[in-house]
Amino acid sequence: MAVPLGDNLPFDLIAIVENKLYKLQIKSSSQGVENETVLFSFSSNNFYTGEIKQYSKQDIDFVIGVDLRSYQLYLFDEFEKQRGVTIRLSMPKNGQKRRVNWHEDFALNLAKIKEVFNFVPPNTSGWFSKRITQAIQYDHICQHCSKKFVSGGKNAKYCSSKCTKIAQRKVKRPSKDVLQQNIQSLSWKAMSRKYGVSDNAVRKWARSYGLI
Repeated sequence: MAVPLGDNLPFDLIAIVENKLYKLQIKSSSQGVENETVLFSFSSNNFYTGEIKQYSKQDIDFVIGVDLRSYQLYLFDEFEKQRGVTIRLSMPKNGQKRRVNWHEDFALNLAKIKEVFNFVPPNTSGWFSKRITQAIQYDHICQHCSKKFVSGGKNAKYCSSKCTKIAQRKVKRPSKDVLQQNIQSLSWKAMSRKYGVSDNAVRKWARSYGLI
């Protein structure tokens, strides 16, 4: 296993299995429902520029998820063009079974290693215990929504990619009610001048609120 020397590379670790190199991205879980779901994002935030980048097969081979509540590891080989994934730990209350990402299908264990890499590592006893007490996690309060969350990053500011995007907006978006009043009384050009953005940006706000 190799670790990059620099920051903001497209991968966190390199694993060599049977003389083949794999680039791995490590993702800690975001807030889910305890004992029911665990969430992982398939994008990264550049600490210096604030840029949000979706993962691609050109950059990495696998995403490794770490559930910060149980320290269970998950392996994902399908992540392109997806914002993230919700892992289901128990049966949904509505009984839904289709299009559900079950814990058993993604948990990183000996069977998963055999399936994905066709490789049996030596001396595997104790590798995949459900709880790894040495793992470090930090408690934070989201600087956008004020929700409490846990992250493996010491300097994490936001609980989700959604909050990150909202917090990094250069112009504060008006509320739905305010924008609706503006639409009734102003033209798109007038609204764009009022908020210092393009009229297309104002239309985008309106669509997100379901106003047009």
